[in-house]
Amino acid sequence: MFNLNLDEAGVNLIVYEMLTNIYKHSEFNNAYILCQKYPKANKLDICMIDDGVTIPGSFENYNVTFINDTEAIFDAINGKTTDKEHYQLHGRGLNTTASIASLGFGEEMLIASRNGVCTVNPKGVKLWYKNMPIIHGTFITVRVNTNNINAQTYAKRRIFKKI
Repeated sequence: MFNLNLDEAGVNLIVYEMLTNIYKHSEFNNAYILCQKYPKANKLDICMIDDGVTIPGSFENYNVTFINDTEAIFDAINGKTTDKEHYQLHGRGLNTTASIASLGFGEEMLIASRNGVCTVNPKGVKLWYKNMPIIHGTFITVRVNTNNINAQTYAKRRIFKKI
């Protein structure tokens, strides 16, 4: 049998951040986290989907300005938050997840929310604008591999650039 030797701290932090975002921000009725492992490639996909208010919808509910749905996702990746008290740990979940996935594991992450889509990889964030479907909720998928990473290093806030 195949066994993946994943960096547990990195994977656990990704799952924790994704679950925290669902509970704190999405106002969901249904939410799922799914995992698919690819033993021959030593990779694991972690997927989160909910039927909540979406990232842009959450910004609208809190009167946080943004240009369009794709830019709202980009802003959230870089720490824009609905937290009015500016508590330092809020608004970092997507940034932490993107940092660990792209910089730590060297993999890609896809985020789709309402009418916006972004992909994050080690080079930066690609924003998708044309012919995007409306998603009733948020969908995030993250690929990890067997690289050993220092989760503390990649949990620090990063500013992602558009590519």
